[in-house]
Amino acid sequence: MYCNVVTINTTVGTVVAYINSVNNLFNPDDTEKQNIGGMQVEGLTNYISEDLVLVHIDAEDEFACIDQLGELLLKKGFVKDTYTQAVKDREKIYPTGLSTNGVGVAIPHTDAVHVNAPAVAIGTLKQPVQFHLMGDDEAKVEVQLIFQLAINDPSEQLEMLQSLVGLFADEELLKNIQQSEDPKKTIALIREAVSAGPC
Repeated sequence: MYCNVVTINTTVGTVVAYINSVNNLFNPDDTEKQNIGGMQVEGLTNYISEDLVLVHIDAEDEFACIDQLGELLLKKGFVKDTYTQAVKDREKIYPTGLSTNGVGVAIPHTDAVHVNAPAVAIGTLKQPVQFHLMGDDEAKVEVQLIFQLAINDPSEQLEMLQSLVGLFADEELLKNIQQSEDPKKTIALIREAVSAGPC
């Protein structure tokens, strides 16, 4: 259950401001249709599966993490061979580290042109890796959990980012996901949180 509304609203605001500053992913006139600040996470369950989870990634930096998750998405056919480099190139300019409670999170992603079908690859890290903080090129965050997005419809990218934010507000959930050693359990934890919904 994800209950920390203050954290949710703050992080959603960061994500929305970030998206608006780097890409015209949706028509500004349709802001109300996007339900900015909402917590519609049900759609997330359509994009995750246990075969898209890497547990305890051993990586020296953020780009090694992106490489491993990108390779997994490529192997499963969700992305094109240009995807991983595009994610890394974007991360250098528009970092995606989020300062969430308890467990640092990053949400690397890139443009829809590099994606074949929508999916979210999830990676837990053996040791924290530094990502630059979203919206702040100088600050860094110790990341232990990565949700790497592959979205082939630009209009869905903002909605997916908002969906994830609803989960990120739950510190206990993030810790449980990070500590999980079983991809099946990882997915079950997320599905359970989605089913429980907000307080």
